[in-house]
Amino acid sequence: MNCKRYKRLIVISGLAIIVMVLGLPLLGWSANPAGAATGTIKDISAKEVGKPLLAEVAEAVGHNKISINLVLTLITATGFLPKPSLAVLISRKWEY
Repeated sequence: MNCKRYKRLIVISGLAIIVMVLGLPLLGWSANPAGAATGTIKDISAKEVGKPLLAEVAEAVGHNKISINLVLTLITATGFLPKPSLAVLISRKWEY
């Protein structure tokens, strides 16, 4: 590719980012900017919405625990963290 194509690609990419940053909030997708309505009792899947049983809450907590452990394993296994942090994560016993 020559220099003109790179410049055109950079300009088009920049314009696309500007349109997304400025245009998406206008569509009304920022209804929960602070995240205060996220992670409430209604987010736990239950037979009755908003009224989960203890077993259903325990199932959601167990799923989250496994998910968090999997993400931490992937982060440490890929070398995303510096080596001292990796050693601390491996040696530390994670308790919930």
